[in-house]
Amino acid sequence: MAPGYFAPSALALIRKPWAWRQQRNSPIKARRRSCTLWVLRSPRLALLTRPQWQGEETPRLGDARLLHAPLQTLERCPVAIADLEAIFVAPDPWLVCTSPASVQALQAWLKEFGNDLLAVPGLRFAAVGSGTRDQLAKRLTDGSRQIICPLSDETADANGLLAVFDSIQRTEGFDWSAQTLLIVEGQNNRPTLGDGLRARGAEVIAVGFYARHDRDWESTIWDRFKQYAHSELAVIVTSTGVIDRLLGQCRARGIDPTQLLWCTQHPTIAARLRQAGCEQLRRVRLDPQFLTGDLFDHEFGW
Repeated sequence: MAPGYFAPSALALIRKPWAWRQQRNSPIKARRRSCTLWVLRSPRLALLTRPQWQGEETPRLGDARLLHAPLQTLERCPVAIADLEAIFVAPDPWLVCTSPASVQALQAWLKEFGNDLLAVPGLRFAAVGSGTRDQLAKRLTDGSRQIICPLSDETADANGLLAVFDSIQRTEGFDWSAQTLLIVEGQNNRPTLGDGLRARGAEVIAVGFYARHDRDWESTIWDRFKQYAHSELAVIVTSTGVIDRLLGQCRARGIDPTQLLWCTQHPTIAARLRQAGCEQLRRVRLDPQFLTGDLFDHEFGW
């Protein structure tokens, strides 16, 4: 079981007053001593807003209750080998991937150009989160390379990775000015990671390997809000960049976002949803082997 996740029977340990949540629906909410027994809210349908690559077929999610409903399209960007030259001659080179999409875009680029990037002597690997790390290990390394990343989902962001780099620097005592880091990212990514590394004295090559384009749901997706009660629907949000637009579109169609169950893998997204008044929040893991269980069988709160 991943760090930070609890079996339903252990949910009483999360916060006070302790909340005990059942795995099965219960018709009552009962108080025992200072504890509260809550009904598990199990949605009938969940909409996954994760972006989709341009021209890619809609992936099969393996559960009829889970529907892919992307709010962004991803497109590969042209990257010249000349843009990456510094990494080939760097004394201490790093390859840093910022998202699963960045790994996929880099893999496609390597297949197209047959480049020897991964064979650069001494190349080390880093990832912003565990999902990106797993994609990197699966697609681009032979399993023998160490990939550094933040230890928990709560710290899986640019600042979390900077803290990991600081810890490694203190342990190894390396010279920041000798480090060259190729950051594989999306266009218009926030500069937090690159700026933080430059402030430490490292050379940074930040390259946008892909771009995000907003897309709206088709009418067939919005029809689901007519087929199901709003309290029976869950929306899985994987990026803060789609929240305001989606909430606005819901309200324009007479849908009260506060009645929906909002699910996410990251505390920053959860905090942004809570600021927007969406209090029905559930923590999920995006890994397919865990996602349906987190949605329909368990309840992990933020």
